[in-house]
Amino acid sequence: MVTRRFRRVIKEHGFFGGLVHLAYRFSPVQISLVFMMDVPATTTAIPQITIFRYSHLRDIGSELLQALAEARGMALIRGFEQLFRIGAQLWMGFCGKEVAGICWSRSGLTRSDYFVPLETDDANILSCFMFPQFRGRGIYSTMLKHITGTLKKHNGVRRVFIDCPSWNYPSIRGIEKAGFHIIGRAACIVLFGRVVFRYPRYIV
Repeated sequence: MVTRRFRRVIKEHGFFGGLVHLAYRFSPVQISLVFMMDVPATTTAIPQITIFRYSHLRDIGSELLQALAEARGMALIRGFEQLFRIGAQLWMGFCGKEVAGICWSRSGLTRSDYFVPLETDDANILSCFMFPQFRGRGIYSTMLKHITGTLKKHNGVRRVFIDCPSWNYPSIRGIEKAGFHIIGRAACIVLFGRVVFRYPRYIV
């Protein structure tokens, strides 16, 4: 699995770019930028993609799960199971029949370990990923706009929070383009892919 992940990173970022990416990705100390949006009352029209929301793994369908496992490995599906288990919802954006991007959201009711205290009418978007062939086309920011608008319209969400590593410039651009504004930065310690400690340092 490690070899497969290494080959995929090198293919997506080039040799030297891949090494830099891995060095940042697996550093035990990460600096995250934390963003917030006061959600507008309207959703965004998205003619180029179709977005579906899933609340359970069984809703996705075996063929799609198999295709995702072949593309990204079984670790992705195990991650799905863990996030569904804690009450997260999956959002998948499709260009035609292909999955272009993946995002997750959690209600403030189900999350007490975030960088900032979340209220019951808050939400957190997390674990977003765009497939390489669909990057640079504005799909990420479009998905974020759609998710926040849908959460406002159907779930009564007032504020949405999202964070990403400070070195992930494409994600930062997509988040800001979607209408989020930065409220602070925070340090976190990551061991074996899990955040074990968060230390917020607000710059509001």
